Amino acid sequence: MIIDLRTEAERSRNPRTSDIVINTPLPPLNQSQIADLKVALTEVARDIPDRPIKVFCAKGSRSRLATSILRDMGVEVVDLGGVR
Repeated sequence: MIIDLRTEAERSRNPRTSDIVINTPLPPLNQSQIADLKVALTEVARDIPDRPIKVFCAKGSRSRLATSILRDMGVEVVDLGGVR
């Protein structure tokens, strides 16, 4: 399972294959945006039986954050970093 954490504009400039898209604003993320990402990742992780979950974004900072959130939930995750 691959999760794309890029914005719609980033995806349109550089299409990549993914199973799930979580529109995540460009960094730096405020506390509300981080909380929203945690909620979205919790819902995805609960519904995905396949492990590990792979995450990526445009430059790597959002994928690092998502990796940390998922690991804190006990989910096996692979950070694919950024795709430009």
